[in-house]
Amino acid sequence: MIIKPVFYNTAGTNQSGKNVKFRVFKGLLDNKLREDPSGELHFTDICKAAGMGGTPYRDGSYEYYVNEPRADDDFKGVGPFILASMEQEAPDSQ
Repeated sequence: MIIKPVFYNTAGTNQSGKNVKFRVFKGLLDNKLREDPSGELHFTDICKAAGMGGTPYRDGSYEYYVNEPRADDDFKGVGPFILASMEQEAPDSQ
């Protein structure tokens, strides 16, 4: 799962943009947030490592990105998720 915080933050302040942001955020909550038996929440299915360059290892293709190993709670996904959560809680996002 790749979150584009720039898109999320600039999707617009009109009602249409707010609806898109809400649906994106709701999709993350419904599909990527998991509660373990002890009650801790985990953000799942985050690409562990990705980048450009380094031929032949990182060709930047769709195939490359969708086949990279995935992990739970990796900072490259948790950080943008926290930012999206804060954006969703902002008074002007309602």
